[in-house]
Amino acid sequence: MDQLTSQWVEATKTAINSLQGKYKVNRGMLLTEGDLECHFFSELLQQSCLFGFYPSKDNKFHHRGLNGFDLKTTYVHSQVTWFKPDQKSGFEVDITICDPLKLEVVNIELFEEYTSKGFAYDGECVAIEVKFIRDMQKASQYGHEDYLKLRDKLIPAKLENIRTEKYKISTSDNIAFIAIIGCKNKEIFETARFYLGKHLSDETKPCPENLFVCIFYQDRIIWDKEVLKRDYLAKAEEPKNNTNVK
Repeated sequence: MDQLTSQWVEATKTAINSLQGKYKVNRGMLLTEGDLECHFFSELLQQSCLFGFYPSKDNKFHHRGLNGFDLKTTYVHSQVTWFKPDQKSGFEVDITICDPLKLEVVNIELFEEYTSKGFAYDGECVAIEVKFIRDMQKASQYGHEDYLKLRDKLIPAKLENIRTEKYKISTSDNIAFIAIIGCKNKEIFETARFYLGKHLSDETKPCPENLFVCIFYQDRIIWDKEVLKRDYLAKAEEPKNNTNVK
């Protein structure tokens, strides 16, 4: 993986590990998915490689921006649209990390034939989906929902757009994807990680190398896909009368 993209992935791991540590001490800090996304966004902005404001791509052509201000932006953004192949609308991703110097925020020349939210980007990036599970009844579905979205929809769409040269800078080596699943308690965590491990163990649809997963609750966090797969296989092999998971 590209060095810059790898650095952002490591920063993401540091940010969520820090958040999980705070969640362990302050066990009521995450009540909703919005709480998780907001606290996580804040943690990302505190990482040294993502901190601060930087000139956007527009600054290369305009030394001063609107009303005399510099056209500066950040590395971290929420609800960024990632294009579907051959469509003007796309997937909305919870959080995207990108290089400010490659981000057009005023004079949009990239993808000008497509609808947009008023900015455009091509380059190294990390797409992050965030989920917080509060309801035990939803743990068996929500634990792997974002993982499947990234594996089956977003990644193939991005690679197809790279193949057809919609993107000029993005490559299969400088993009990464992360599914983060927060759980309200241990019971939800155990169920969600079982089903996440089940899908990670699907040999007919192997997990791409640039797709990372993280699942946590107050007392534990797991980043290692092999651990999730091993735990699932061990649980699945138990006699049915010794497990609550069908």
